[in-house]
Amino acid sequence: MQTRDGWTRRDWLRVAGLGAAGVGLGGLSAVGQPARAQATERVSALYTLPIGDLELTIIQEGTVMLQPASFGLNAPAAAAADLLMENNLPSDRIKVTINTALLQTGDRIVLLDVGGGSLPFAAFDTDRLLPTLALLDISPDAITDVVISHFHPDHLGGLTDTSGAAVFPNAVHHISDAEYEFLTSTSGGSMRDVINIGLKALQPAVDDGRLMTFASDAEILPGLTAFPAPGHTPGHVAFSLASREEQLFAVSDVASHALLMLARPDWHVSFDVDLEQGVTTRQQILGMLADEKRRVFGYHFPFPGIGYIDRDGEGFRYLAAET
Repeated sequence: MQTRDGWTRRDWLRVAGLGAAGVGLGGLSAVGQPARAQATERVSALYTLPIGDLELTIIQEGTVMLQPASFGLNAPAAAAADLLMENNLPSDRIKVTINTALLQTGDRIVLLDVGGGSLPFAAFDTDRLLPTLALLDISPDAITDVVISHFHPDHLGGLTDTSGAAVFPNAVHHISDAEYEFLTSTSGGSMRDVINIGLKALQPAVDDGRLMTFASDAEILPGLTAFPAPGHTPGHVAFSLASREEQLFAVSDVASHALLMLARPDWHVSFDVDLEQGVTTRQQILGMLADEKRRVFGYHFPFPGIGYIDRDGEGFRYLAAET
């Protein structure tokens, strides 16, 4: 089994150190209503859709800049850049969206990952979640649950503010038992700094008794079930949302780029802790989604990240749904 120690904080700045491109005020959209005039400059976009009795609002929390060299470690050096150019995309940099999700299920108001928040990474242009919640008249205190797919900073950085205080002080924080075991049992190594960022983000919930772990295939809340997706991190999970006859599958970081990781699911990616397991998981889950024609939500897909996966030769392609 081929493994990688993972990223240190320095690696985050080096691999993604192209700097953050300003997003500015993007289109603010919601089903059935126009942009609201009181949107602030820190709000990018939001999009709401029903899933049976569930309501999901996708919030563009920001963007992160990556280097093409992070993709295709087992491919020729310029392979990722070449594939980007073939698809009329910049070949020297990659800007991916961070799409967090607000889920309302029964009396629960849930966040699926929280983005990078105010973490001071050069590649992050983030911290748009709270302004967008304010636009929706939702206070951070009203969030009942935060469900974390894995410990990387662009997924849980928004759990605490710059002082280290909890941003969502009343919310139960959920993370897979395998992920939390990894975080709390790993010592030393190049991954230690990034692990420490994750532990620091979770610490207020630990101190207040608000941290809960779940099995990687458990129903976490009504309508929200974890789906094991190891490789990216040891306890990484995707999510299945279902209500009545409607479904949506949140791929988390099974695929963190809608072109590169679908067209070449066999490529090793520098963000994966276990490179070979990452490939296996990616091929299995993308194949399942394509064959079952399930609607998907991509955390790093172009906003709002709603669409379908289709087979394309030995790989896959992303088909954005009409919104």
